[in-house]
Amino acid sequence: MKKKSPYVAFFKLDSSETITLISSVEEFVSKFENSDSTYNLKMNAQTITDITISGKKNKLKNKVMNHMDLSRNTFQRIEFHDCTFERVLLIGTKFMNCKFFNCKFIDCNVWKMTIDSCYIDPKDFKYCIRNTAYSNFAVTLFQGLYKNSEKMSQKEFAEFADYYFKKWQRKQFKFDLKRNKIKRLEYLYKFLKNYIYHYTMGYGYKPSYFMGSSIIFFILVNIHNFCKWESLEINKGTELICNPKFLDVVYYSYLSMTSMSGIYTPQSEYGIVTSIIQSFLGVLWIGILIAIITKNIFK
Repeated sequence: MKKKSPYVAFFKLDSSETITLISSVEEFVSKFENSDSTYNLKMNAQTITDITISGKKNKLKNKVMNHMDLSRNTFQRIEFHDCTFERVLLIGTKFMNCKFFNCKFIDCNVWKMTIDSCYIDPKDFKYCIRNTAYSNFAVTLFQGLYKNSEKMSQKEFAEFADYYFKKWQRKQFKFDLKRNKIKRLEYLYKFLKNYIYHYTMGYGYKPSYFMGSSIIFFILVNIHNFCKWESLEINKGTELICNPKFLDVVYYSYLSMTSMSGIYTPQSEYGIVTSIIQSFLGVLWIGILIAIITKNIFK
């Protein structure tokens, strides 16, 4: 038995439901004037290509669009307020000079959708694509949202779009591996780099991630130094410390990671090498901290 493609339902409306064909802009507007919820509609792309609504009718408020096909149409100068797009096909659809306020896109097909010169919060698309099989759709979507936000000088929107672009990009690596577009070693390198960048620094947009990972890192360094204290052979001045106190371990770790000289010095080769490594990691941590502060405060 031939296995059904998972893409079929995502590219077509459910044929088991009755679909109403819309052939004019006036008919499209009247559907929303008479009801707050509109279902099972398909725009006739052969008769409608450009949807421009003038006057007060260009503002659609509190509308629910469910199971509709708006593919290959161009929407211009329309304002959407508190609208919900659910299971809507937006394949090749263009939104130009439109405004979206507190809208939601849920389980929509946005393949090759274009957003140009629009006011739109990328958070509206948080639940647009939830199936990782369509990771390439999500990558293209948030890349387009990022470019639109940059063009419109919407810095906060651009940050969120870039964050989700990178997050979906990690899932795209797995998709590329299955399609033999990249080799396994390349996949592991890209995946791990993206994964570490995400959970340690939040792609540079979430300082809380960096602070959390910094605390974990400092705790691990202290645990290592405490467990390996005898091998480190730490002197306090000229006296070898055999039974360190908690503050001795914390203070030595701090001095080692910040490359500051102090009264605690390692005497063994293992201790010296460990101190050099911890100093290098500490300098790296300070550099990352400065970069994050610069990116989030002086942007």
